[in-house]
Amino acid sequence: MELHLKYLEKVEHIDREIEQQKQLKASRGEEEDDEDEEEEQESNYVKRLSGGLFTLQLIDYIILEIAVSPDGSKIKERIQKILNLRGSSLKVVKEVMREYIGNLGNNSTQSSEWQEQEKRNVLSLINRF
Repeated sequence: MELHLKYLEKVEHIDREIEQQKQLKASRGEEEDDEDEEEEQESNYVKRLSGGLFTLQLIDYIILEIAVSPDGSKIKERIQKILNLRGSSLKVVKEVMREYIGNLGNNSTQSSEWQEQEKRNVLSLINRF
């Protein structure tokens, strides 16, 4: 859980930087066409991944797998307790994993069959969490 919280903080920091850049561009009156906006979104996503989102997604994937395992009910309670003590919730883990699903397979060489199977698997984990 410590790793989840550490990398969540890193990603939130990157998100704040990205938002500040957007506000700065808006205050300058810089406008972007659809193509530039799409490139910027991709660039921001890569920045978030390299800034800790990738690791956060892996950590949260592991948390889900452990928490929904047959012996995971006590672990899930412990996870929830730790998150509550830190002012967070299980909802944050679910949101991170939903974002993972949303971007799964974008510009990927993986087969669409594998992507759909992975999406179903992660959704199943989220629903059981």
